Amino acid sequence: MRRKKILAIDDAEDILHLLKVRLEDEGYEVITATDPVDGIGKAFLRIPDLILLDIMMPKLTGLEVLEMLSQSGKLKNTAIIMLTGQREEQDVKKAVELGAVDYCAKPFEWNVLKGKIEKAIKVEEGLERKKEEKKEEVIKEERKEVVEKKEEAPQKEPKDLKDKSPLGDYVQQITHGYSLSKILLTAHSLDLFSILEDTPQRVKSLAQSLRCNPSALELLLDSLVALRFLEKEEETYRNSKLASQFLVKDKMFYLGSYLNLWDNLGGKWSNLKEEIKVRKEDKPEDEDKERSSFREFLQDMNVNPSEVIDTLTKITDLTNCKKLLEAGESPGSYALELVQKQPSLNALVMDTSSTVKSTDEFIAQFDLGERISTQIGDYKKASFGKNNDLVFLSFTFHFPQAEDNKSLVERVGDSLNDGGLLIIHDFLLGEEKTSPLKVILFALNLLLNNSRKRVYSSDDLALSLKEAGFRIVSKTLLSDSSTLMVGRKNKVKS
Repeated sequence: MRRKKILAIDDAEDILHLLKVRLEDEGYEVITATDPVDGIGKAFLRIPDLILLDIMMPKLTGLEVLEMLSQSGKLKNTAIIMLTGQREEQDVKKAVELGAVDYCAKPFEWNVLKGKIEKAIKVEEGLERKKEEKKEEVIKEERKEVVEKKEEAPQKEPKDLKDKSPLGDYVQQITHGYSLSKILLTAHSLDLFSILEDTPQRVKSLAQSLRCNPSALELLLDSLVALRFLEKEEETYRNSKLASQFLVKDKMFYLGSYLNLWDNLGGKWSNLKEEIKVRKEDKPEDEDKERSSFREFLQDMNVNPSEVIDTLTKITDLTNCKKLLEAGESPGSYALELVQKQPSLNALVMDTSSTVKSTDEFIAQFDLGERISTQIGDYKKASFGKNNDLVFLSFTFHFPQAEDNKSLVERVGDSLNDGGLLIIHDFLLGEEKTSPLKVILFALNLLLNNSRKRVYSSDDLALSLKEAGFRIVSKTLLSDSSTLMVGRKNKVKS
């Protein structure tokens, strides 16, 4: 059973030291941050089970941090307990309104805080268990409905258009999607949200500063009001809370790079018909340039290594693994998570000469000494060494030719001890290659970006593993539509 993960955010180092010692004695994995901004970053990177959050801190108050954390779907299963001084008890009500599950006044008694922590974690475990049970019930009901529908006689076509209206609405909704995204991307390219953040404005003054057609700009602004990105009062426009948090430059959760990505892709998507009609299989490939753009794209896809490793440790026993090698399109993120969860594990991260420096800088932040190191190498052709217990590959199975997948798996097999594990995290299609939708869009984006990379199905990959002497231990579809696959190298019969 995995250790529960607790993040403590407090500007008082002595309190953090005390919490770390006490909580580790209780068997928890503990992460600390004296800076609230650093704490927010660690929360999203590590996805803790519980956060202990001080209310009075520099830069950002605990309540401001709480509001930001509680609005993220990534932390929906994370309980938050506020640490508050006696003079700050008026803030407790506000904290509860923002999503905190409890609070503890300073100076706190250890047994009191310990009890609150245990209670909060048990509640979250119960909620998570109920969600899983509800999910299983829904799946059973859906299967039951499918069986019942198969037993029913074929349905006749609707006699009039009114009967088709729900389907028609769906088609219209899909068709409008391009227009709606273009409204947001146009506003972003004009930097409207940053301009309106400090000073709400009327159409006339805004049109003058942006050198825009006033009547056309007014249509755009009213569209943004309808989409809830702006608010309008007496002909004056201001940012909504949503826009203020995610669409204003220099804000902590600014999504500018993500919007720029899709704005740049917009023109390429208009060429989809041409790409499909005249697709060439022998496109030239600048590997360094393509790898760089591919990694940037993966970052914008919001891949979460913590969820991957948490899932992995729940379904796979790694206690006997001592030596790990990670390769692929991540700067050592998975190895970092695993090394911190498995005290006996040492890791080597393989990366190309053009990216290994940034990987070294990323790993150095975690102060893990010699337990994790890097080596220059390209997973597409390099040897993975010998005597590995575990090899983790991230987003590597996108070769133009399917036989290259098997070649990669065979090289991994040569590096593993008998019974060793190959862990694969990637965007893979389902059996019929018609889902998940997010993975299909990922594959189309590769096509439109003149990439030679392909996206395979989980069945394609499973076949490559079996042909290379592995048996499939598990296949798990994660919340971001990526797949976690575990294969075990078959033992050689003596």
